[in-house]
Amino acid sequence: MIRQWSPCTTEAGFDCPDPLAALSDPRWRRTPRPTPQELRTATADAGYRRQVIEADPEATAKAKAAVEFQVAAAARVTAGRATGRPGAAADGTSQPFASRANHPDSR
Repeated sequence: MIRQWSPCTTEAGFDCPDPLAALSDPRWRRTPRPTPQELRTATADAGYRRQVIEADPEATAKAKAAVEFQVAAAARVTAGRATGRPGAAADGTSQPFASRANHPDSR
């Protein structure tokens, strides 16, 4: 996917090797508002992402489920820290990852 991202944004007039490099481009921080080139690049990026999602909705759904699982796990860990018990889950147990039943790969 990333190899194909660069040609997509090049067509918009921005030559960048990958999305992370685009995010850290210093040109985007020179003005308080997005420049026309930044807007064209963002539009090309969004268009490419839409193409990827439409091309493989099943893979997109799996990736989304994996991210949601990671966010939920992080929430459990941080909830445990709020109780003063590092690593404690929100339910008070000491194993925040004890249940993998909802993990996307276990389905």
